Amino acid sequence: MGFFILRDLEDFLMAKKPTYEELEQRVKELENVAFERKKAEQDLLKERTLLKTIIDKIPVMFTHYDPDAKMIYLNKEFEKIVGWKTEEVRDIDLMEKVYPDPDYRQQASTEWREFRVKS
Repeated sequence: MGFFILRDLEDFLMAKKPTYEELEQRVKELENVAFERKKAEQDLLKERTLLKTIIDKIPVMFTHYDPDAKMIYLNKEFEKIVGWKTEEVRDIDLMEKVYPDPDYRQQASTEWREFRVKS
């Protein structure tokens, strides 16, 4: 619920009301904004689908983590080599399984967070 503060009530009450044509123009503008947003969402979905397809087809093990180091996704090559499915390991601390020593795990986690691909 929002509240509006009217600095000058008299100016507000005396303000010119928009014409039908102005309102119609504003509706068209908002429809265009909505259309562009929908198109951008569809384009983004297509790009994500293409990227996921590429990641699934490359012959390299790939794991996607969120910023808190929680595993989100394993590609098909990872699943094929290791034998784990994404759904099976989603709730497992994969870093703990791969790096059982806590100190080494912390070091590896820090290094992975700092890793950036540069082209």
